[in-house]
Amino acid sequence: MPVPINSEPHHHLVLQNDFVRVYRLGLPPHEETLPYTVEHDCISETVQDGQPADRFAGAVGTSFSPPGKPSSYARGPFTNVWQNGTNELYRNVTIELLQPQGKVYSECVKVSGAQELGCGADIALGHSFFFGEKGASGRLPIFRTDEIAQFSLFLFGGKQASLEMKNNALLVFDTKSDVKVRDTADKELNLGPGDVLWVAAGSRLDVKNRSKLLDRITVILFRLPD
Repeated sequence: MPVPINSEPHHHLVLQNDFVRVYRLGLPPHEETLPYTVEHDCISETVQDGQPADRFAGAVGTSFSPPGKPSSYARGPFTNVWQNGTNELYRNVTIELLQPQGKVYSECVKVSGAQELGCGADIALGHSFFFGEKGASGRLPIFRTDEIAQFSLFLFGGKQASLEMKNNALLVFDTKSDVKVRDTADKELNLGPGDVLWVAAGSRLDVKNRSKLLDRITVILFRLPD
Protein backbone atom coordinates (compact mmCIF):
# COMPACT_ATOMS: atom_id res chain seq x y z
CA MET A 1 0.00 0.00 0.00
CA PRO A 2 1.30 3.50 -0.81
CA VAL A 3 2.14 5.78 2.10
CA PRO A 4 1.70 9.59 2.23
CA ILE A 5 4.83 11.43 1.08
CA ASN A 6 5.43 12.70 4.61
CA SER A 7 5.69 9.08 5.78
CA GLU A 8 8.11 7.98 3.04
CA PRO A 9 11.47 7.64 4.88
CA HIS A 10 13.67 9.10 2.12
CA HIS A 11 11.67 12.37 2.01
CA HIS A 12 12.23 15.12 4.59
CA LEU A 13 10.02 18.19 4.95
CA VAL A 14 12.14 21.37 4.81
CA LEU A 15 9.60 24.16 4.24
CA GLN A 16 5.83 24.63 4.52
CA ASN A 17 3.50 27.60 4.16
CA ASP A 18 0.10 28.34 2.61
CA PHE A 19 1.47 27.81 -0.91
CA VAL A 20 3.89 24.86 -0.76
CA ARG A 21 5.20 21.89 1.10
CA VAL A 22 8.82 21.25 0.12
CA TYR A 23 10.56 17.90 0.65
CA ARG A 24 14.21 17.01 0.16
CA LEU A 25 14.94 13.51 -1.20
CA GLY A 26 18.22 11.64 -0.86
CA LEU A 27 18.18 8.21 -2.50
CA PRO A 28 21.30 5.98 -2.23
CA PRO A 29 22.61 4.06 -5.25
CA HIS A 30 20.45 1.17 -6.47
CA GLU A 31 17.69 1.81 -3.97
CA GLU A 32 14.08 2.84 -4.44
CA THR A 33 11.51 4.66 -2.35
CA LEU A 34 8.34 3.16 -1.02
CA PRO A 35 5.31 3.89 -3.21
CA TYR A 36 3.98 7.20 -1.90
CA THR A 37 1.02 9.45 -2.62
CA VAL A 38 0.92 13.19 -3.27
CA GLU A 39 -2.45 14.94 -3.11
CA HIS A 40 -1.64 18.11 -5.05
CA ASP A 41 0.15 19.11 -8.24
CA CYS A 42 3.86 18.74 -7.75
CA ILE A 43 7.23 19.84 -9.17
CA SER A 44 10.31 17.62 -9.01
CA GLU A 45 13.66 19.43 -9.21
CA THR A 46 16.92 17.47 -9.60
CA VAL A 47 19.83 18.92 -7.58
CA GLN A 48 23.30 17.48 -8.19
CA ASP A 49 25.91 20.11 -7.23
CA GLY A 50 25.37 21.82 -10.55
CA GLN A 51 26.07 18.67 -12.56
CA PRO A 52 23.94 18.13 -15.69
CA ALA A 53 20.78 16.28 -14.76
CA ASP A 54 21.08 13.89 -17.71
CA ARG A 55 24.13 12.43 -16.00
CA PHE A 56 21.64 10.91 -13.56
CA ALA A 57 19.06 9.70 -16.07
CA GLY A 58 19.10 6.32 -14.32
CA ALA A 59 17.18 7.90 -11.44
CA VAL A 60 13.56 7.72 -12.52
CA GLY A 61 10.25 8.61 -10.90
CA THR A 62 7.22 6.75 -12.20
CA SER A 63 5.10 9.94 -12.22
CA PHE A 64 7.80 12.30 -13.46
CA SER A 65 9.11 12.48 -17.01
CA PRO A 66 11.23 12.85 -19.00
CA PRO A 67 14.00 11.31 -16.87
CA GLY A 68 17.33 13.09 -16.67
CA LYS A 69 15.86 16.60 -16.98
CA PRO A 70 16.32 19.18 -14.21
CA SER A 71 12.59 19.73 -13.65
CA SER A 72 9.32 17.90 -14.25
CA TYR A 73 5.70 18.40 -13.28
CA ALA A 74 2.98 15.95 -12.21
CA ARG A 75 -0.74 16.51 -11.74
CA GLY A 76 -2.11 15.43 -8.37
CA PRO A 77 -3.28 13.30 -6.83
CA PHE A 78 -0.83 10.60 -7.89
CA THR A 79 1.33 7.78 -6.61
CA ASN A 80 5.07 7.80 -7.28
CA VAL A 81 8.14 5.60 -6.82
CA TRP A 82 11.71 6.84 -7.28
CA GLN A 83 14.30 4.32 -8.43
CA ASN A 84 18.01 5.13 -8.44
CA GLY A 85 19.81 3.01 -11.02
CA THR A 86 23.04 5.03 -10.77
CA ASN A 87 26.16 4.52 -8.68
CA GLU A 88 25.76 7.90 -6.97
CA LEU A 89 23.43 9.42 -4.40
CA TYR A 90 20.42 10.89 -6.20
CA ARG A 91 18.95 14.06 -4.73
CA ASN A 92 15.94 16.12 -5.62
CA VAL A 93 13.56 18.67 -4.17
CA THR A 94 9.85 17.88 -4.38
CA ILE A 95 7.55 20.91 -4.30
CA GLU A 96 3.91 20.18 -3.52
CA LEU A 97 1.72 23.09 -4.70
CA LEU A 98 -1.07 23.45 -2.15
CA GLN A 99 -3.29 25.85 -4.13
CA PRO A 100 -5.34 24.75 -7.18
CA GLN A 101 -3.17 25.39 -10.23
CA GLY A 102 -5.75 25.47 -13.01
CA LYS A 103 -4.34 24.79 -16.47
CA VAL A 104 -0.73 23.73 -16.99
CA TYR A 105 1.28 25.19 -19.87
CA SER A 106 4.51 23.68 -21.17
CA GLU A 107 7.35 25.60 -22.76
CA CYS A 108 10.28 23.63 -24.16
CA VAL A 109 9.70 20.78 -21.68
CA LYS A 110 6.98 18.19 -22.20
CA VAL A 111 4.37 18.16 -19.44
CA SER A 112 1.75 15.45 -19.62
CA GLY A 113 -1.66 16.94 -20.39
CA ALA A 114 -0.28 20.47 -20.77
CA GLN A 115 -1.15 22.98 -23.44
CA GLU A 116 1.96 23.59 -25.54
CA LEU A 117 3.30 27.16 -25.60
CA GLY A 118 6.38 26.72 -27.75
CA CYS A 119 9.84 28.08 -26.91
CA GLY A 120 10.19 31.85 -26.63
CA ALA A 121 6.62 32.66 -25.57
CA ASP A 122 6.32 35.69 -23.31
CA ILE A 123 4.27 35.64 -20.12
CA ALA A 124 3.53 38.45 -17.67
CA LEU A 125 5.09 36.70 -14.67
CA GLY A 126 8.43 36.82 -16.47
CA HIS A 127 8.70 40.52 -15.69
CA SER A 128 8.58 39.94 -11.95
CA PHE A 129 12.34 39.89 -11.39
CA PHE A 130 15.48 41.26 -13.02
CA PHE A 131 19.23 40.71 -13.02
CA GLY A 132 21.13 43.77 -11.88
CA GLU A 133 24.57 42.93 -13.26
CA LYS A 134 26.10 41.16 -16.24
CA GLY A 135 27.07 37.57 -15.70
CA ALA A 136 23.57 36.13 -15.21
CA SER A 137 21.21 34.56 -17.68
CA GLY A 138 17.51 33.92 -17.23
CA ARG A 139 15.76 31.20 -19.20
CA LEU A 140 12.15 31.70 -20.24
CA PRO A 141 9.64 29.62 -18.26
CA ILE A 142 10.17 25.88 -18.39
CA PHE A 143 6.48 25.63 -17.63
CA ARG A 144 3.75 27.53 -15.92
CA THR A 145 0.23 27.12 -14.59
CA ASP A 146 -2.49 29.68 -14.03
CA GLU A 147 -0.85 30.36 -10.64
CA ILE A 148 2.92 29.87 -10.96
CA ALA A 149 5.76 30.17 -13.45
CA GLN A 150 9.09 28.37 -13.19
CA PHE A 151 12.35 29.83 -14.52
CA SER A 152 16.00 28.82 -14.48
CA LEU A 153 18.56 31.45 -13.48
CA PHE A 154 22.16 30.74 -14.51
CA LEU A 155 24.87 32.69 -12.69
CA PHE A 156 28.39 32.56 -14.09
CA GLY A 157 31.46 31.92 -11.94
CA GLY A 158 32.43 34.79 -9.66
CA LYS A 159 29.45 36.91 -10.76
CA GLN A 160 26.64 38.56 -8.83
CA ALA A 161 23.05 39.38 -9.75
CA SER A 162 20.29 41.32 -8.05
CA LEU A 163 16.72 40.05 -7.92
CA GLU A 164 13.73 42.25 -7.20
CA MET A 165 10.76 40.04 -6.43
CA LYS A 166 7.39 41.58 -7.21
CA ASN A 167 5.76 38.20 -6.57
CA ASN A 168 6.19 35.67 -3.79
CA ALA A 169 8.84 33.20 -4.92
CA LEU A 170 10.52 29.93 -4.03
CA LEU A 171 14.21 29.60 -4.91
CA VAL A 172 15.84 26.17 -5.22
CA PHE A 173 19.66 26.11 -5.28
CA ASP A 174 21.66 23.62 -7.32
CA THR A 175 25.16 24.80 -6.38
CA LYS A 176 27.05 26.61 -3.61
CA SER A 177 25.88 30.23 -3.44
CA ASP A 178 25.89 33.20 -1.12
CA VAL A 179 22.55 34.93 -0.76
CA LYS A 180 22.23 38.29 0.91
CA VAL A 181 18.67 39.25 1.83
CA ARG A 182 18.61 43.01 2.26
CA ASP A 183 15.02 43.10 3.53
CA THR A 184 15.97 41.19 6.67
CA ALA A 185 18.60 43.42 8.27
CA ASP A 186 21.26 42.45 5.71
CA LYS A 187 21.15 38.83 6.83
CA GLU A 188 23.57 36.64 4.87
CA LEU A 189 22.79 33.01 4.08
CA ASN A 190 25.19 30.44 2.62
CA LEU A 191 23.06 28.13 0.49
CA GLY A 192 24.13 24.98 -1.34
CA PRO A 193 22.68 22.10 -3.38
CA GLY A 194 19.11 21.26 -2.39
CA ASP A 195 18.62 24.31 -0.17
CA VAL A 196 15.43 26.29 -0.64
CA LEU A 197 14.47 29.86 0.20
CA TRP A 198 11.00 31.41 0.33
CA VAL A 199 11.06 35.07 -0.72
CA ALA A 200 8.16 37.42 0.04
CA ALA A 201 6.84 39.78 -2.62
CA GLY A 202 8.64 43.13 -2.52
CA SER A 203 11.98 41.64 -1.42
CA ARG A 204 15.33 42.32 -3.06
CA LEU A 205 18.17 39.78 -3.07
CA ASP A 206 21.81 39.89 -4.05
CA VAL A 207 22.95 36.46 -5.26
CA LYS A 208 26.69 35.87 -5.58
CA ASN A 209 28.42 32.87 -7.11
CA ARG A 210 31.64 32.30 -5.15
CA SER A 211 32.82 29.39 -7.29
CA LYS A 212 34.36 29.36 -10.77
CA LEU A 213 31.60 27.09 -12.05
CA LEU A 214 28.12 27.88 -13.32
CA ASP A 215 25.36 28.25 -10.70
CA ARG A 216 21.81 27.12 -11.45
CA ILE A 217 18.96 28.51 -9.37
CA THR A 218 15.33 27.60 -10.00
CA VAL A 219 12.93 30.51 -9.47
CA ILE A 220 9.24 29.70 -9.02
CA LEU A 221 7.02 32.78 -9.02
CA PHE A 222 3.56 32.73 -7.42
CA ARG A 223 0.76 34.91 -8.72
CA LEU A 224 -0.44 37.46 -6.18
CA PRO A 225 -4.16 37.53 -5.32
CA ASP A 226 -6.18 39.99 -7.41
